[in-house]
Amino acid sequence: MDNIQAVSQLVERIREYHLPLELLFVDYKKAFDYVEINAVLNALVQAGVDPAYVHLLEQCLSNTSTFIQLFEQKMKIPVGKGVRQGDTISPKFFTAALQYAMLNLDWEERGYPVNCKKVSNLRFADDI
Repeated sequence: MDNIQAVSQLVERIREYHLPLELLFVDYKKAFDYVEINAVLNALVQAGVDPAYVHLLEQCLSNTSTFIQLFEQKMKIPVGKGVRQGDTISPKFFTAALQYAMLNLDWEERGYPVNCKKVSNLRFADDI
């Protein structure tokens, strides 16, 4: 069952039983531009990625810069956050950071049963 269908069933059941419901929909526009590198690194550590690989990725993701050229003058601009657009691993970094955030929230007492499972949060409707 996809998440859109799950939300539809949930809303239907909530209305049927007149229960309170709180929904939050987040559209991650320019998500890769705003991913905090430390969140990615912490997520990888928590997921059990070998520290040597995490350190290597930290070197690749930290202290990055981009260049622009105006006429004859080149300018170096530091990139403070975000992961590279178009890089095949960037969606994985975003997903890891989001998973890290979701796992660190307290969902124990929240949620409603849908198809024999307690639903407290759904992470993606589409795109990923």
